[in-house]
Amino acid sequence: MLKAVNLGDDADTTGAVCGQLAGAYWGESGIPAGWLDGLARKDMIEQGLRGFGVPGRERDK
Repeated sequence: MLKAVNLGDDADTTGAVCGQLAGAYWGESGIPAGWLDGLARKDMIEQGLRGFGVPGRERDK
């Protein structure tokens, strides 16, 4: 992720797509704890996500 968002040019879009694919594969458990701890309005985001869709099960690794 860090490499993707630091490429320059259209890095925000590249980072968004990379993050979506990584999230689909690894789920929330794949996000480093430090990134979640520093997330602004984390409670509001989590509340919004609860009603967003049907939660899936974690992939077998």
